[in-house]
Amino acid sequence: MRPSLVTETGFERLKGIVDAVRAKEIRAGLALPDPEEHWRPQEFRYRFLGLALESYRRERISRSKLVELARLVNVSSEAVERLIDESGIESDSHTDAPASGG
Repeated sequence: MRPSLVTETGFERLKGIVDAVRAKEIRAGLALPDPEEHWRPQEFRYRFLGLALESYRRERISRSKLVELARLVNVSSEAVERLIDESGIESDSHTDAPASGG
């Protein structure tokens, strides 16, 4: 029996590469965006907003600063206000003045 030129694992890896190239060609032919390119900016936006919300929850930034940061990633002030109200992160200790030490 002749030895195989490619192992089963190697074959599966190569097949995955070929399939990926076909998918890219089909996507290009249909003028569809690359999913990675589409989600990368969204991922940043969600992460940025999440960090801003966490900073607000920890009272490191004011509510107005949170709204300002949200605007940088195209989130309306109304959406931020609704998110704060619905999430329950609002507390009586939040004011519009920045927290001490920061």
